[in-house]
Amino acid sequence: IDTGANWTKVSDATINALLVAGVNRVEISVGNAGGATANVYVAICGGEVLNGLFRSGDAGGTWTALDLPKTTNNIGIHPGTQCSTHLSIVADPADANVVYVGGDRQPDNPEEGGGAMPQFPNSLGANNYTGRLFRVDASQAGGSQAKPITHCMTALAGCGGSQRTATNSAPHADSREMVFMANGSLVEADDGGVYRHTLPGGTTGDWVSVNGNLAAIEQHDGDYDTISNILISGNQDNAVTQQNTTASTIWANIDSGDGGDTVVAVNDPIAGQSTRYFSSQNNGGLRRQVYDAANAMQSEANPTLTPVGMSPVPNFMMRFITPYAVNRVTPSRLLIAAANGVYESADRLDSVSQISTAVVPASGGRPMAYGAVGNADALYFASGDKVHARTVAAPIAPTATDPDGASADAILGVVIDPDNAQVAFAVDVNQVFRTTNGGTSYGDVTGNLLALTPGALRTIGYVNSGGDRLVVGADKGVFAATEASGFVTWAKLGTALPNAPVFDLAYDLADNQLSAATLGRGTWTLSLAGGGCVADLVLANQTLTTAQVQKATNTITLGPNFVANAAAPGVQLVAGQKIVFGATTTLRGVFSATIGACP
Repeated sequence: IDTGANWTKVSDATINALLVAGVNRVEISVGNAGGATANVYVAICGGEVLNGLFRSGDAGGTWTALDLPKTTNNIGIHPGTQCSTHLSIVADPADANVVYVGGDRQPDNPEEGGGAMPQFPNSLGANNYTGRLFRVDASQAGGSQAKPITHCMTALAGCGGSQRTATNSAPHADSREMVFMANGSLVEADDGGVYRHTLPGGTTGDWVSVNGNLAAIEQHDGDYDTISNILISGNQDNAVTQQNTTASTIWANIDSGDGGDTVVAVNDPIAGQSTRYFSSQNNGGLRRQVYDAANAMQSEANPTLTPVGMSPVPNFMMRFITPYAVNRVTPSRLLIAAANGVYESADRLDSVSQISTAVVPASGGRPMAYGAVGNADALYFASGDKVHARTVAAPIAPTATDPDGASADAILGVVIDPDNAQVAFAVDVNQVFRTTNGGTSYGDVTGNLLALTPGALRTIGYVNSGGDRLVVGADKGVFAATEASGFVTWAKLGTALPNAPVFDLAYDLADNQLSAATLGRGTWTLSLAGGGCVADLVLANQTLTTAQVQKATNTITLGPNFVANAAAPGVQLVAGQKIVFGATTTLRGVFSATIGACP
């Protein structure tokens, strides 16, 4: 009571018995009643579930244990056993006897004792793994204090005999925090954003998203459908989403759980259509959806992944993300990376053959590349600190090469030159590598990239128009190097990209567009058409005398069709049209400028 100068222990023996080793988290909420009658609530996690909920009506002088919220089969608010991260609590500001608590997710029917396979709806009427939140009223008799505040648009068995929402609504799973608005609405933050319950103490309110224009989703994988001009992404704890319409900032959720990799096969199964592949964690619910140019779904299927020949069954356990790669030449061919190796498919993942037992990283980005002009059999994929490559047809097995032969840094991404299967690139956390002989050996093309302070390097892509460019996604943006520079002179690409880690890059040649999926700010696109073609301008060596250096400034002024957009060390950009070279005895360097029209 003296701003922390002195402390008095106010927990009782029952609470103390729970505050032992193994406690995951403790949350406290204080209501509006003040002084000696302050109402205080404490929630205690142990073993990753809520195992204690207490109320004091006298500022901690005495405590009463409250009912732990639960539904059928004694399922509490943490079916996902994630109490250490997903617990919220807030005292009702208008009723000193009421507290609200939130957990992780809804249970499915097997968890509630309703069968063997995951299925919905559950006892509250939940149709997927949405949020799990309850209202607890200390004025009610024990055993009847806790009531759900999600779903329950009718008085189902698990709803406490009463309707709880008007339209069976709920927030996203994994509750983090709750506060009350002045108008009595309950606001809740979770792994899906921010939600509001319009009437938390009643029976006819609803949960609504108030994310608005808050673009904070963590998109670790993404691809672009050039047939319908739609982006699709795999998201941390927000399943798989895709744009509703071209260039829309509103995206539709098309899956549940943790989103996996997302890839698009263009002109498949016929010209003018595209096939989108996606899944949730552990390759769950793998789907293949066909769309037309109007973004209307034409068909949907669950690929069977039937092993052929002597191949073992693919195992996807403990694979948070399952990487895929569509063949650039034959879109019905794909690679899929399981926990027991890499599999190749010739029939849109209906059947698969194991081509390697190497394990590809399951952390997003582009760890696999498949097919190039003139060679549909070429493939490269990452495993540990090695790149596995094959430039001929199966059954020849991929060969592993360590690009630097020194560090044990894991290879995070690979990409093939779309026009030459012998040329490919790989990236680890701080190096970029290039092979020109089909993966037999690699050279380091990191060049000046680290001098640009990109942070950790995470993913890699290739732009094959208007002068080929290699692009790398990093913690602090996207960086590009041109073929003309030998891919060793790097510059930051584009402007206005948020300061968020770029986890995946996808380039579309037809629309000349590069998309970047970020971990925290959604997906961003950069149009490279109509002035997006970059040329290298090389200043030949000029040897100057000391006197000349001391009194001369050397400049190049670009014509009206050129705009300087990058420079080598020692080169200064002035007003976009002028390039000033520093005072050195030898002037030389490579810099780039944007040309008004693509060749």
